[in-house]
Amino acid sequence: MASPFKWLTRNYLCIGIFQILPSKLSALRAQMKGQTLSAVSEPSALIEGINYVGEEGKSKRALLMLSPDAWGQAVQQYPHIRMYNHVGLTYSLVTALNENGYLVDIADYRYEHFPVKAYDLFVGHGGHCRTILDNLAPEVPVYQYVSGGYCNSFNKESEERYDRFYKACGAEKPTTFKRSLDGITEGEVFLTKNASVLFTIHCPRMAKAYGEHSEKFYFSGLGAYKDKLFHVSCGDRNYESGRKNFIYVGGTGGNLQKGLDVLLAAFSKTPEFHLYIYCKVEEEILLHCAEQLILPNIHYICHWRYKQFQGKLKKLLKETVFSLHAPINTGLGTAFSATLGEGMIPVGYIDLAEPRECAVLTDSWEVDALVECIRRASEKSPEWCEQAAELSKGYYAKHCDPDQVYQNFKTMFAGVKDKYN
Repeated sequence: MASPFKWLTRNYLCIGIFQILPSKLSALRAQMKGQTLSAVSEPSALIEGINYVGEEGKSKRALLMLSPDAWGQAVQQYPHIRMYNHVGLTYSLVTALNENGYLVDIADYRYEHFPVKAYDLFVGHGGHCRTILDNLAPEVPVYQYVSGGYCNSFNKESEERYDRFYKACGAEKPTTFKRSLDGITEGEVFLTKNASVLFTIHCPRMAKAYGEHSEKFYFSGLGAYKDKLFHVSCGDRNYESGRKNFIYVGGTGGNLQKGLDVLLAAFSKTPEFHLYIYCKVEEEILLHCAEQLILPNIHYICHWRYKQFQGKLKKLLKETVFSLHAPINTGLGTAFSATLGEGMIPVGYIDLAEPRECAVLTDSWEVDALVECIRRASEKSPEWCEQAAELSKGYYAKHCDPDQVYQNFKTMFAGVKDKYN
């Protein structure tokens, strides 16, 4: 039983000061301005005729179902785009299409649209493509951008994670879960059925979940921008002592689906190793994982991204070898992928393509399997770790480097002519 004074412990104090308090203040500021937390500016439903790069006089037209607003952000931020989803992705797709001779229209993936002009290519995403698909000319090629697991398996695996978690802590399970695809699964299935090509990063378990459609995959990769704060020169990382330290870098939304709870449980069984949490910790974890979060070998360090703490972060990274992940089968999170680009060695339940010489993996996300995997990683020699770190960078370069993914997009769209004409 966790202490009733858990909120006075190190991790809870840091989470309260650097995560919860800023969120509350942001909500208060929004209320004082007469807004709500969910209020956003009116989204652009459609942007037409983008000809950002390449020659003028393009005769082909492509419709991209993604985010018009992300395109506006991309143009403003380039060449210093920081978020790949959806900003960097949108920039890469639009420019790759331009380079292949397409004018590009972007329709918002959150809404149904009726196409009022003829298109030569449709790139779909999400569960609101049916109206477009029903009104495209039958000869128009349909490509689907896949950002994660097949909708039915995503919901099923999410339910399994939530069931396990709430059964273990004896609390009532919520009626829904983060990122639930309820309400759009039919549309997602319809898009996948009608798509000729599905493109994303090569993650075998994720692709297998698409069943009969798994043969449609074009493995373009999925970009992830490296965090400059995580850069450590090759000779500065300590591969001897660093084998006891593991970092968990997660993006926003879905601690349970991304495996933070099972990693906490695993490190509660391995007090000789240290887990460093570099992501926001959500309410479910805060309420029900107190026994783990107050342990001396588990450290919340998300606030170390702030300037005054960056020296501590850099010192830690020089003494940390492994990057942990244990998500449901949705592919690789971009935050995790970026750590590979800095030479961190992937450990855990991770859907990596072969070969796997740079990783220490387990085929199960159950706690005991993760414990065994963590121990196995720590037993690797410093020499092996140094070699694996270079291979990890190579894996990133092939599958996650945004420049390489952009080249892959150009090649993919260049193949439309040969495939369909």
